Amino acid sequence: MPTTTVLMAVHNAAPFLEDAVASVFNQTFVDFEFLVVDDGSTDNTGAMLAQLTDPRLRVISLVNNVGLVAALNVGIEEARGDLIARMDGDDVCEPRRLELQVEFMQAHPEVVLLGTGFVWIDAGGHVFERVRFPTEDSVLQPQLLNGNQFCHPSVMLRTDIVRRVGGYRSLAGGPAQDYDLWLRMAEQGKIANLAQMLVRYRMHENQTSISKLVKQRRAAHLYLTLARQRRSGAGEDIVAARQASEGHQPEVINALRADYQRWALRFAAIGQKRLAASMLLNAFRLDRTHPAAWLGLWHIIVAEWESSWLGTRLGWYAKRLTRRRARPPRHG
Repeated sequence: MPTTTVLMAVHNAAPFLEDAVASVFNQTFVDFEFLVVDDGSTDNTGAMLAQLTDPRLRVISLVNNVGLVAALNVGIEEARGDLIARMDGDDVCEPRRLELQVEFMQAHPEVVLLGTGFVWIDAGGHVFERVRFPTEDSVLQPQLLNGNQFCHPSVMLRTDIVRRVGGYRSLAGGPAQDYDLWLRMAEQGKIANLAQMLVRYRMHENQTSISKLVKQRRAAHLYLTLARQRRSGAGEDIVAARQASEGHQPEVINALRADYQRWALRFAAIGQKRLAASMLLNAFRLDRTHPAAWLGLWHIIVAEWESSWLGTRLGWYAKRLTRRRARPPRHG
């Protein structure tokens, strides 16, 4: 039996699949199976996988597209390794990723979840941002209650523990399913990150939309509420957690504004000026007085002002905002 199962669930992943698969087969650590769940792809994904001859590859082809959560859970049940290393069809592993993670997990049996640092890359593979997370359990446990501290395609999980907690869930319709799993895994043992940047995490134009950010942030708040319930000893009350997560609580609004600002900077870094401006404008709509929003705006203006479209758009928004502030207050 292999030491590790590299688990990848894909749906219409053809544009970047070749690089992702090659980075797995080129690992310095070789005692693994590569389990790919093809989630009802309708592009060339199935044909590309069928051409691969490495005996470590296993492909499970689903007739219908069941979604990421269900596809990953199929893979978790089918995994033969004691460890599961997650991977996505548009990202790239550094050659020593599995070697270093397996070595750490074998030396630290108390750790149930291990991530790594990572670099953001654009569609062409160019690095534009480097990210390191805290590495120690004593720091990660409290910070996990403030937000996700793991890059999903970098994590390695203990198979028995992820099965024990029930795998991935989609209580919020899909978004933030990884954050929910990390919160539940963290209650079963220690968690850690390697400082090394062992994954290249790809960002492309269609990856993140404004609507997805809203759903993801609300889902994250739901899962965080459930985690707080569990850790208080009361057990999960999903109805109460949903009620607490509805509406526009300050906690959700503040987190969402920060999300918009971060993605604005990332889209600007890869030259997607219109998407950057859209993200900034939505941050302003949430809170037009927050200093961080103005700092983010200034960064984009300085970095991208040569775009006449962006300048026009921001100028229009500034005039609109000025007119609104000049209106007399309403009385009802």
